[in-house]
Amino acid sequence: MPARDKTIHPLHVLIIEENVHHAELLTELLDQRFAPVVIHTVDTYEDGVEFLSLSSYDIILSDSFVGSNAIEQYVDEMVENARGTPVIVITGRGDEALAARLTRKGVAEYLVKTQQTLDQLGETIQHHLKKAKKSKPRGSTPSISHSIEGETERELERFHEHVRDLSKKKKIPELSELDSLSRQLSHIRTLASSLKK
Repeated sequence: MPARDKTIHPLHVLIIEENVHHAELLTELLDQRFAPVVIHTVDTYEDGVEFLSLSSYDIILSDSFVGSNAIEQYVDEMVENARGTPVIVITGRGDEALAARLTRKGVAEYLVKTQQTLDQLGETIQHHLKKAKKSKPRGSTPSISHSIEGETERELERFHEHVRDLSKKKKIPELSELDSLSRQLSHIRTLASSLKK
């Protein structure tokens, strides 16, 4: 799988997932396939809807259930705030009726988490990115035209927040938590290097 050209703007992704390990797996897959990539991860639909109202993304990945809430309660608002950005639901629950309802409401794809779907996730995302690009009217501003300075500031704040959360635990961080910090620093470095060009 070829990586994206590093001279282009980062791919902006919103992940709505409460399971930290699943979010990290998605982050790793995105880093491997689409670097440079800027990822915002939230663990509630409310936060997801709020992020969508404040920022533009190139792709949105969401679980179908977060906590006790089902995506179906929020999908209309999510799709509206996404403004044409593909919403891909990746879930452990294979529910054909739910999949049909969500796609009728504007979800681009409903995937059941299996090794095969994760292996093919890059191609699935690439397909929906191309499809979304073709459907944007000429003259519209692409979502990757974010201010890189603003993205860098948001990523730094997210990094500081992550460090503060870890320091509150009063114990040695898990390796997965340190890996997550390392990935965040890598994102910040990519953004900062693009500012220097």
